[in-house]
Formats: sequence, structure tokens, C-alpha cells
Amino acid sequence: MADTEQILRVGIIGHGYTFPRWQAGSLAHVRTVPGVRIAALLVVPTKAVGSTSWNTTLYRRYFQGSFKPKALDPLDLGADLAGIPVITIPDVGDGPFPPQILSDIAAQRCDILLDFGTNPVKGEILALPPHGVWRFLPGIPGQYHSGPAGFREILDHTSLTRFALQRLTTQRNTVTVLRQGWFRTLEHSLEATVDSVLLPSACWPAQVLRELRSRSSEVAVGTDVQVPEIHPREPGNLEFLKFLWEQHESRLKWKRQRTDQQAEWNVGILHQPIATLLDEDASLNVRWLPAPAFNNIRETPFGYMTTDGVNMLYGKFDHARGKSEISRLRPKNDNVLKRSRTMLRNEGHLTYPYVLKHQGVVYVVPESIDDACVDLYRVGSDNDSLEPVCTLLNEPLHSPTLFQHEGLWWLFGTSPSLPDAALNSYWSEQLEGPYHPHEQNPVKLDVRSARPAGTPFVHQGMLWRPAQDRSHVPGDRIAMNRVLDLTPARFREETMHHVGPIGNTLWCEGMRTVAAMGDITFIDGKRTVDVRERRKEIHQRARAKQKHRARP
Repeated sequence: MADTEQILRVGIIGHGYTFPRWQAGSLAHVRTVPGVRIAALLVVPTKAVGSTSWNTTLYRRYFQGSFKPKALDPLDLGADLAGIPVITIPDVGDGPFPPQILSDIAAQRCDILLDFGTNPVKGEILALPPHGVWRFLPGIPGQYHSGPAGFREILDHTSLTRFALQRLTTQRNTVTVLRQGWFRTLEHSLEATVDSVLLPSACWPAQVLRELRSRSSEVAVGTDVQVPEIHPREPGNLEFLKFLWEQHESRLKWKRQRTDQQAEWNVGILHQPIATLLDEDASLNVRWLPAPAFNNIRETPFGYMTTDGVNMLYGKFDHARGKSEISRLRPKNDNVLKRSRTMLRNEGHLTYPYVLKHQGVVYVVPESIDDACVDLYRVGSDNDSLEPVCTLLNEPLHSPTLFQHEGLWWLFGTSPSLPDAALNSYWSEQLEGPYHPHEQNPVKLDVRSARPAGTPFVHQGMLWRPAQDRSHVPGDRIAMNRVLDLTPARFREETMHHVGPIGNTLWCEGMRTVAAMGDITFIDGKRTVDVRERRKEIHQRARAKQKHRARP
């Protein structure tokens, strides 16, 4: 491992000075890493993957013409890369690089080669840089394919799209995974899928370089994965027509669901500590609150105790008015609710009123994306409002979750650019800040276990972090993550268990929150309602009431 005082020299493999937007963004991230320098540009010939047969004409014309995601917008980096040595690589097909070219590359003393070429490089060049040749690849190991991330997934109705930064190896059928992420396949739009995968993944080379600079040998080695040999191929015309049809059908289905169906969320109580949810056979005897009014939802509940008993804060949303607020209920044992009281309201969207108690004060950190910040509140002395304390962060977060661990305060939440997959972390020595970004932000890109889902807790000496699994079909569920390493420079966790949705109940189609309050756990649940049928029911009830009143 190179000494931390030594400059890490990065060589870039590309087709010239023009790069797709996401690759240009990746190079911009690399240039911000202290002690890292872009040392050479290796220009390889531009050539298509696969054949140029008439049988693949539709596929190639689509991607050369009407397919235009933002991530693939071409950007000229000539000014940024000016003065960097350029080595032009001749077209050698699948053969080895000429010895003179290999000698020229070796003379640049690159520690890493970042391969942005259309086809992966092969042969002796893989052994030249000490830390290898890095390349982004879509798909599950053993199922790599040509075409952009998400194409095969839409064609095969796969709900998840995997993307990885890997080190190419000289060992046959072996890849070394340096970073990987799992993203939701947006079956109604390949362009949206490509943007949601490529743009956030662009930071990975910079993340690995930072860890290399901090002497993290584990990152330098990566994780070797054995895979069968796969020869990428372009889809034939009939297969591509099937893809277009599948995407069209998914788009129509997506539009129908947005028009005719509505997710109704409600909140409930489990009379058991949150740690019991780690058991595989945990009892989930939930007591749901009465159904919310039509066009209303209750979601993301958190709780605290007062002399009056249990208080539940939750996000309340009215579909008809498009308004949201943070409200409070006091559930009773007989399931009769004390009148809902508004605790916080503004012009933007409010939800996820995360509750923590510190030095006898009940604090609340709500999600307020439209305010472009994360604010800290306290419950007022009259328990009728939330009083502002300070701004914790001058950028928005989805599901902001604040907790103390090993002497530091931690603020977790997901980025608005990818709210279900891109997890960011911030730390501070004081509750009220200032908060500093984690060196590896985003610390996780995984739709299966990134977005916070409630109260982190310690069980048997280990920190556990509930997160939303937004990949699960047919509904969301909770991923219980065991945190293995959490410092301002490192983060590592593993998903050990899943909770929900809770079957055989009215709200059994999804679950997004588990919030701890002593021996009580607050949860939420989803069911899908047919908007047209619900309106018909309400109209019939109204007519029945009118007839009843009209009777003499």
C-alpha cells in the first residue's frame, strides 16, 4: 500500500475528451480527492459491442437516436484534461496491446486505470497498475450484458437493477467487486432507470480512492466473485420489439395506478419492545387505529410519554387538498382516539416526525423536503405545538434520523435525488451541531436497505438500524440492519432480518416505520383502495342519509 504522503496517479481510458455526463461527474469526484491526480488519458478506438447485423438494427438505432437520458449527455472535458499526457491506443481487436504501447502506459506510473471505454480492456495491461483496472458493469455476476443498466431488467420484469464498480482481473471468470448498489427498476421508463442508476454511482471511484488514501487494505483488495464466462450480445429485432412492448405496457399500468388507485396508510401499536422484532417468529399482534377519513392517510408514527399517557406523532396527508402536517393523537386502550391536534404545519410537505428524548427534553426532527433543510424542534410545554430549536443541516433529507452512538451524534437520511436508495450520514459532537458530512457520502446505494425506517437501537451490544426495503413486491417492508462499523470515515452494515408487512390485517400491503418508545413499538401499514369504488360508496351513503332525513 502506498504511503499516504504519496500521490495516487489515476489513468483514464476513454474515447477522447468527450464523456457522458455521469462519467464526467465521476472524474469530477475523483479530482476532489486530496492526494489524487489524473496522470494520463488513454484513448481507445470507438467500436460497438456485439455484431452490426441487420438483426440488431432496431436496438442500435434506438440507442443512437431517440434514447436520451440525462446521464448520457456528452460533455467536453478538453479544458479540464488539458496538459495531461495522452496515449493513443491502436485498434487491436481482441488481441494483446503492442509492447511499445504497454511500455508507454507503464511510463506514466498510474496506480489505477479507470476504464470508461465501450469494451473492457484485456491482457497484460490489467497487471500494470498496482491497484488494478476499475470498470463499471451492470447486471448480476454471471449475467452481464450489453446495453444500459435496466434494459434486460425491464425485458425480464426484474424489480431490481444492480450496478457495480469492479476491478478487472487476469484470472479467468473472476471479478473483484469494489462497490455495488441495488436500484429499483422503473419498468415504465428505461431513461429514468438509467439516470437513477448511473448518476448516483459516479462517486464510487472517488470513495475507493479516499479509502485507499486512508490505508484501507480491504478496499484495495475488494471481494472476488466467481462467475461463468458470459459473452455480451445485442438483442435481436424481435427481442427488442418485445422490450418496447413491455415498457409501453408498464407505462400504461403505471398511469392507471396513479389515476384509479390510492395507497391508504394507517398507524398501529405493537405492545412489545422493538428488539423483539429481530426474532424470526416474533409476535406481530398489531392494534391498528380506526381507518382515516377518505382521501387521508396517517403514516410514519413516533411516540413519547407525558403525564397524560402515550402521545403519537405522525404524518397526516390530505390527498384532496394536497396538504400535509404533523399531528398528534393519544390512543386509548378502548381504541377511542382523542381528537387529532395539529402540531406543525407549513406550506411544504411534512412527514416522518422522528422523536428522541435527551436530558429530559422531547425533540422532534421532521422530514420537510420543501424547506431545503433539516430542523430540530422540541415539544412545547403545553404539548400543543412543536417549537423550533435550530437548523441541523442546510440541505434536505428524506426520513432524517438523529441518534447518539459512541460519543457522537449521527444524522442519517436519504438524498432527494434518490430518496429510496442513496443514504447520507452526518456527524457532530453536539446535538445541535454543527454536522459534518461523512467522508463516504453516500454511504450506501441500495433500494433494499438504505432509507431510514424508524428508531436505531442497541441490542446485545450491537447497533441496529431499521431501514425501508422499497424493492419488495407487492409492498414495502422493514430491513433490520446490523451496523458493523460507524466512524466519520467508515460505514458498514449488513441486513440480517426483515419485518412485515403484517399479514391477515386490514393494512397488510406495506410497512415503512418501526419506532421505539420503551416497551411499545409504533408501526404503519398500507392498503390499496380503488378511488372510484370508494367515491361511489361515499355517494351512496350520502344519498341514504338524505333519504333518511327526508322521512316524515
